Amino acid sequence: PTTLPSSVPSSAPSAAPTAIPTCLADEFLGKAYYAPATLPVLGAVCLKIELFSSGVISADKGNTNCASPFVEDTVLIEYTGISGNKVQLTEGSGSITSGEIEILQDPSVSGYELEVKRATRTVLKMVLTFPSCIAPSTVPSSAPTTLPSSVPTSSPSSMPSNVPSVTSSSAPSLGTSLAPSAALSANPTTASTCDAILFNGSSITGTIAGPRGDVCLKVVLAKNGLVSADTTGPCVRGKPFNPNLVLATLDMSRLPTGETVYYIPGGVGSYTGEVKIKEDSSLTKAKLVKKSLTSNTFEFDVFVPSC
Repeated sequence: PTTLPSSVPSSAPSAAPTAIPTCLADEFLGKAYYAPATLPVLGAVCLKIELFSSGVISADKGNTNCASPFVEDTVLIEYTGISGNKVQLTEGSGSITSGEIEILQDPSVSGYELEVKRATRTVLKMVLTFPSCIAPSTVPSSAPTTLPSSVPTSSPSSMPSNVPSVTSSSAPSLGTSLAPSAALSANPTTASTCDAILFNGSSITGTIAGPRGDVCLKVVLAKNGLVSADTTGPCVRGKPFNPNLVLATLDMSRLPTGETVYYIPGGVGSYTGEVKIKEDSSLTKAKLVKKSLTSNTFEFDVFVPSC
């Protein structure tokens, strides 16, 4: 009697036990994801999934391995919003009129995986599975990085030999001069720049000082990417980013030059600006720093731990 009961329950639940946990979709907004897929009519393609305002789901036909560069052949459907763990899609320039992407968690997944659950001429439903429900690109980094730079500068000189690895990169001059270390803490001493092309499809969110107080700013480094702001307050972990002001959109007519990405007026803000990608090996997360912000121009630095 024990052989039959044990075989039936063990086979059914083990088919997909790890895909049950779901993730809130807002953790994964502001970024583009690339994954191979097979669709009706188009066949094997590379899909680019843009999870941000004005984002689209597009295909590079024949690019079955999603090799770089991605060449957009067909726009399938457009991003429209989120609800819980699902991304809602709406009619684009193609024949597909509705769709959704479900966000799941599976710790055994490396990176992320895409599964097409249903694909017809009018409907597209997919599943994106991540190893964790925390997306690295949407974690606000400006608030936590300001505190570490100020605390170590006031006390490490008494025991410099105990913590050289923590303070050497952010305040190397502490032992000899307090004035230079204060200036350098705002701008990391590792001034290496990164090729902006390497960060295509990513985004960074951080708190900056606005004319009426702190605001949460998001910079999207992708096609049709926006610089937008949630002016209701600073970035807070767990708080959805709800932009109510669009400053600019990525300049599609001008390729990034070295570390610099260019933006042109888009939205009610009508701003023109530049975002520079720089490296600071003392960081553990990306950090957004405001260099200048006027009534119609901006310049931001994005510091990353590694290029």
